[in-house]
Amino acid sequence: MGADAGLNTADTPAIARTLTVAAALYTAQGMIGGLSFVGIPTVLRSGGVPVEQIGLISLIMAPWALKALWAPWITPQRTRQILTAGAVLPAALIGGLAFLPGGNTGLAATVPLLLTVLALTALLAATVDTACDALLIRTLPERRRQDGSTVQIAGGYAGTALGSGLFTLLSGWTGWTGAVLVIAALLLACGLSARLLPAGDPPSPPPEAQRRSSLWQALTCRNVQAGLLLTLCFEAGGRITLALTGPVLIDSGLSLEQVSLVTGPATLIAALTGTAVGWGLSRQGRARRAMAAILPAQAACFLLLAALMPGGPLAGTSPWAVAAAVLGGTAAVSAGFVALYTRLMALSDRQRAATDFALFQSTSVITAILCGSGGAALAGYAGYSRTFLCAALLCLLCLLLVVSVRGLSGSRPS
Repeated sequence: MGADAGLNTADTPAIARTLTVAAALYTAQGMIGGLSFVGIPTVLRSGGVPVEQIGLISLIMAPWALKALWAPWITPQRTRQILTAGAVLPAALIGGLAFLPGGNTGLAATVPLLLTVLALTALLAATVDTACDALLIRTLPERRRQDGSTVQIAGGYAGTALGSGLFTLLSGWTGWTGAVLVIAALLLACGLSARLLPAGDPPSPPPEAQRRSSLWQALTCRNVQAGLLLTLCFEAGGRITLALTGPVLIDSGLSLEQVSLVTGPATLIAALTGTAVGWGLSRQGRARRAMAAILPAQAACFLLLAALMPGGPLAGTSPWAVAAAVLGGTAAVSAGFVALYTRLMALSDRQRAATDFALFQSTSVITAILCGSGGAALAGYAGYSRTFLCAALLCLLCLLLVVSVRGLSGSRPS
């Protein structure tokens, strides 16, 4: 029996090694995201690049939103090849950016090339991310699924902090070249970890299983449909709130330096704490109970934010109270991601793991885009207080669905 199938039993050392490699690979994906969407735009703006050009970087999110289209190609037999090759190539692409002329202040002329390289890197990162998701779904036994979702979330947060905060810090100390080379070296180290995966190839699935590995077959599967609805409902409230974090902190009266402390190290600590809580609540296949416990906590944090905003009963309170509520919401949302991903892993078919989970994550990205932009528009029209109230109501609506619709939380995967 091959490695992927063998890990489904009791091979604890092999499972631990797979989880360690997955944590490194998810950290690399987080670094690429943090670098692309926060680190590089910050440096470009400090060098005088127009905001309109910087805004084009948002298009790089497309591979993560569309990766379900090529996920059926990521079969169990191709997973190891994708992870060992695809995880190293982004380091080479990012490393090449170190030699762009101009340094921190002369990058304006190289923006088209920079966008091209970042787009290729995002395409590779999204593909590796899909392959890693599929590997965990196929190899982890049911009692260890929360471990897989935990390394997904924790690795993503840690990588984002490195790609955004560390890169920005190093670019100020050493300049563009030094900062890019450090990130490229970290990406290479994470990518090389894929070679530590347990040896062996998975057995070929039966012909009928191979035919099922298509996007259409996944979309017509009831478990996948339930997972798509669960993703949309569960993430809506949190995505609205996360998108408003920066503006809310600024409008509450905090300075840029204070906001950087809240959105940087404080947010990372809150997110990792929430991830640990989500792991604890989701252990031994208790993802449904975890979601039912986390959703009220999310709603409570969002209601507190609504009360602290202008027009709310607690308006005018110290801006640090707003920061504390934001951090509480971040922890609750992070815990929710662990519980949600644990459940989505269970709803994914093992032989169709790449396609099923890619559909869930594509829905997650689309939800983030729609709820982020929609939440900002609603806040501009109706104010922060009513927007956070809507986010809390969405959490309570999802709670009602989770506890009452068994197909969303209690059915066995197909």
